[in-house]
Amino acid sequence: MSLLFWRASPPGGSAGNGRNGSSTPESVPGVPLETAPRWTAIVVSATLTLVCGLTLRFRIRPDAETLFALPPSKGAKQLEWEECSSQHDMVGRMLFPTLPKGVEQEATPVLGHPLGDHTKYFDGDGLLTRHLAARLLADIESSTPRSLDARRWAETVARYERALRKQHDRRRCFHGVLVLWVALGCLTPRVARGATLVEAVVDSWQLLATATVLLSTLFTWRGRKSHRELVAMLDAELRGEPQPTPPVRIVVPKHRTAATLALAIGAVFAFCGALGLAMLSGLQPAWGVRSPGAPLLAAFILAVLAAASGSGYRVRRRWVAGAGLLACFPALVSSGPLGSSAPAWAKAPGGPLAAVVLVTVALALTSLSRARMVHFPEAASNCSPSVPGQRGAASDTASLPVEHR
Repeated sequence: MSLLFWRASPPGGSAGNGRNGSSTPESVPGVPLETAPRWTAIVVSATLTLVCGLTLRFRIRPDAETLFALPPSKGAKQLEWEECSSQHDMVGRMLFPTLPKGVEQEATPVLGHPLGDHTKYFDGDGLLTRHLAARLLADIESSTPRSLDARRWAETVARYERALRKQHDRRRCFHGVLVLWVALGCLTPRVARGATLVEAVVDSWQLLATATVLLSTLFTWRGRKSHRELVAMLDAELRGEPQPTPPVRIVVPKHRTAATLALAIGAVFAFCGALGLAMLSGLQPAWGVRSPGAPLLAAFILAVLAAASGSGYRVRRRWVAGAGLLACFPALVSSGPLGSSAPAWAKAPGGPLAAVVLVTVALALTSLSRARMVHFPEAASNCSPSVPGQRGAASDTASLPVEHR
């Protein structure tokens, strides 16, 4: 609370400040007058937030929970509530109120777009229509002696739903890590030159926005294409046509860590080494530092491969080896300081960088050669526990991350 005082008007003069005679109020020392409206707005906002939260907690939420409670079942029929929505549907996903116990919540694989998913559930290539058809067949089959093969239909749809969810999670992880790498690559040089993080973002917003839009467009197009391919395979399998090798191959999580760390460390060293070589070429022109952009390109390749490996993609070893050799290019073509008696390999700029990157590449290649993959969708026989020799595949499948709402 601010206390304001007004000075009395001197005889024969006007009320004012003494110097210029302006009639301006003065505040207590240490309490600026300009902060009073600001603190008033903060107090009012906090009070309104507290009142709304308490009203929501004690008045609205109990009524909403009773509104969505499952009614008791009557007779032999049991009422089942199953909610199917995309994990990223910000329109149709039910976040509040909390659903009652016993409600099945299925993550429906669509495209993973926050707004586009809401309109894609009942498309011709949507999985929800096939899922509902399987449930409808099961209901009809339960009331008739005729076999409609509803169990096989439901198991087939479930296998392809798992495949699409795994593929979708892998693609979104890859997309997110790539955006992170692009942001680090754009902001790190500016921050290293003394700019603040906010200044670096403001200076690079055009590049960051362009890269984000391009990556989003590319991954959306690729996700739509792979989704349609798997749905076409599902329809062909439901018609009884023979299927080729499962197209989705995901590396088991426990076999990703070593390769991902090695590739990421190699990318960081290559990026920092490229910046160091670029500064060295300006400070020491006589040393003949050549091709400082080669390790920079190698850093981007290693970063993309690290993101792909950590997301579960199968990384080709020739790409890793090629990036490692590209990082060694400055050490092979640069001359180094003149008049030095040291051997050429010891005085060449980029030698330590090449050594570190080659070690990380060797570790990554060793880990990639031992990686084990799981194929999706699983073969139809894998769904039966009586088939021998399927315990290894089942354990690998169970070790993959489980989707949650």
